Amino acid sequence: MRRKNVSLIPDGALNERDLEILRKVYFQEILAEKRYSKHIANVSSGRVRDLLIDLLNEEKEHKEAILSEIKRMNPRFKAINDDLWEIQINKDLMGGVGNEMAVIKAILQINIEKEKEAVKQYIGYSKETEGEELKALLKSFSIEEQTHLKRLNDMLKSFE
Repeated sequence: MRRKNVSLIPDGALNERDLEILRKVYFQEILAEKRYSKHIANVSSGRVRDLLIDLLNEEKEHKEAILSEIKRMNPRFKAINDDLWEIQINKDLMGGVGNEMAVIKAILQINIEKEKEAVKQYIGYSKETEGEELKALLKSFSIEEQTHLKRLNDMLKSFE
C-alpha cells in the first residue's frame, strides 16, 4: 500500500511518549525488513520469493512512514547500525541448511510468528499513544500485518 508522505501530527503536538512508540515501531520495521531480505536470499521457490518480496516492500513503506515522522519531530535522530540487527536475524534464520522444502517451511513459520508479534505490538502501541492520527496509523499497520499473516499462512498451507 503506497502512502503519501504527509505529516500525521501537527508540529509540536507529539509528546515524548508518542515519540518513543514511533522509535520502537521504527526498530521493529527495520528488523522485519532485514529478516525478509535474508529469507529472500535463502529461497529459490518463485511463489515464496514473490510473496516475501511483496511483504518486504510493504515493511519498507511502513519504515519510511514512521521514519519521516521521527525525523520531523527529532531531526537529530541517527540511523541504526545494521550490525546490531544481524545477530537477531541470524538466530532466526536457519542459514539455508537442509532440503529446500524444509527451509521454505521454516522461513514461512518464522515470519508467521514475527507477524503475529507485530500485530500484537501495533495494537498495544495504538492503545498507548495519545495522538489520534498516530493511533489510526498504528491500527492500519496492525491490519496490514494481519494481511501479511494470512498470506504467509496461505503459502505455508499450499506446501502441505
